[in-house]
Amino acid sequence: MAKSRGQSQNSPHLTTDAQRASQPRLADRRSLDQRLQVRQTLDRAQLAFDAGLLDHATQQLDQIQPQAADDPQWRLLRARIQVQQSRLTHRLGALDQHVQPRKTSTAASDPADYVAALCDAQQEGLALPVLMGLCADRPDDLALQQLMVGVCLKLGEVNHAVMHLKEVVRLDPRSSAAKRVLAELISQSNPQQAARLILRSSTDHAPELRYRAAALLAEAECHREAEALYGELLEEHPDDAGLRLAAGRLAQRVAPTVAVIATGPLSHPLPKQTGPRRAAA
Repeated sequence: MAKSRGQSQNSPHLTTDAQRASQPRLADRRSLDQRLQVRQTLDRAQLAFDAGLLDHATQQLDQIQPQAADDPQWRLLRARIQVQQSRLTHRLGALDQHVQPRKTSTAASDPADYVAALCDAQQEGLALPVLMGLCADRPDDLALQQLMVGVCLKLGEVNHAVMHLKEVVRLDPRSSAAKRVLAELISQSNPQQAARLILRSSTDHAPELRYRAAALLAEAECHREAEALYGELLEEHPDDAGLRLAAGRLAQRVAPTVAVIATGPLSHPLPKQTGPRRAAA
């Protein structure tokens, strides 16, 4: 009887453990394209949260809720946003106390509070010019630089966002989200640098990040590096259609070059493949 009771008491825990153990396998069923989209949106939500733009961060999370509701990073960020939102009423009172923030520039916290309150009230257009002046006066203030990035991204001010993201990375080199969002913003003008930023942004070697870096390296014509990344990913995710298509496009682009110069890893498999076929014939 004692054993049966012990088994009945432990069975719910065994079920929970089994469910938890199955979660990584279920998550792996998402394509690399889907995982990359989730990661990129999470990074933007994280930057919005760091900037104090809680409504914008919530909107970003809502976009990917069906795909990321079980993601620990998504759930943690959602919880942190809910905690911060409980303090909004307190900060909104700053709007009534700071009507002319530039006249109180000696008290640096006053205009900063005013700008934060404007952003809480979703008046980023009014906050931007004040924020630009504050960032010019205080270039080493990480909180202001983060807020500037969040406002610029929300308003679509890409050039200003790039400039201030570089400052955020300088002031906080551990900010993986800042590095990856910066990489996406400069990916068209400098895909090779963008790929380097993505690869340096994380120590867990997430497959979706290597997938994105491989695409950028291929675009930058760093064919050998892109080929190596695609080769690793194909071993890990052989059934991913998007990955196979991207790797195939790279092979089509690289093969003529290899055939002409007769060097590189793609020029050697051909004789190895023809030998067994002739023997079989």
